[in-house]
Amino acid sequence: MLLPLIAQAQTSQLAINRVLGGQYKKHPHSTEVEIMSQRLEQYRLTYYHSLAVEQDTVVMNRMAESFMDDVPKATEKELKMRGQHLTYGFLQLPPEDGVNRYVFFKDERYFPTAGNPAATIIYMEGPASLEYLKQKFGQQ
Repeated sequence: MLLPLIAQAQTSQLAINRVLGGQYKKHPHSTEVEIMSQRLEQYRLTYYHSLAVEQDTVVMNRMAESFMDDVPKATEKELKMRGQHLTYGFLQLPPEDGVNRYVFFKDERYFPTAGNPAATIIYMEGPASLEYLKQKFGQQ
């Protein structure tokens, strides 16, 4: 019962909370996923929260802006830009209460893709290392 409150407390100081706060759960072109279960153990995570949005430039831009607002808080970061546009990013945030915290962002609008390009932002917590998560969720 307390796990959602703990996870919310750890993301509350992050700018990405502006887009991961649940306001897009009923958006017609979005998928928001929040997982706090043993299913995450295989990924060395304890908490996972993501939002993927298609066909809404305003929301996709808000996702990129929120991610960029959290970059100064990161202890490690990897950013890829195309011109002035963020296309990919991975942040390692300072641990809170001994828990590793990470944020991933990818914007497919600037890559040739089939179908509708999406922007995705993911917040993750757990014992996983940054290198491990970059292999699992990073650029393929």
